[in-house]
Amino acid sequence: MGPWANAEVRHRNKKLKQHDHLKFKPEKMKKKLLLLLFLTVTVIANAQNVGIGTTSPNTSALLDVSSTAKGFLPPRATTAQRDAIATPSQGLMIFNTTTQSLEIFTAYGWYGIQLQAPQENYWEERL
Repeated sequence: MGPWANAEVRHRNKKLKQHDHLKFKPEKMKKKLLLLLFLTVTVIANAQNVGIGTTSPNTSALLDVSSTAKGFLPPRATTAQRDAIATPSQGLMIFNTTTQSLEIFTAYGWYGIQLQAPQENYWEERL
C-alpha cells in the first residue's frame, strides 16, 4: 500500500456517509408500516356508519341519507334482471321496472311492497 491508501479509504468512507440516507433501514420501515397499519385500523374501526347529507349519521344506521329536497332512488331492474342476481341477500331491495313496484328479497323469495297512491284530501276527510 502506498501513501495514498489512507486517503483513498477516507474518500470512500466519506462517499458512503454522503449516501447513508439511501440505505434500506428495516427498523425504520417497520415503524412506518406499523404506524400506517394502526392508522388504517383506527379509521376502519371508526367508520361504523356513513352519512350522506348529514355530518352526524344515526348510530343505529349503517347508511343515513338525509335530504329535504331529494329522495332515495334504489337500484332499478326488470324482472329478468332481478332473477339473474346470483345469490340475493335477505333484505335486498330493488325497484322492479316490469311491475313498477318496490321489491324486497326474503327467505321465501321476492315480495313486492304494496303501495297506495296518496289521496289529496286524506286528512280533511277524516277530521
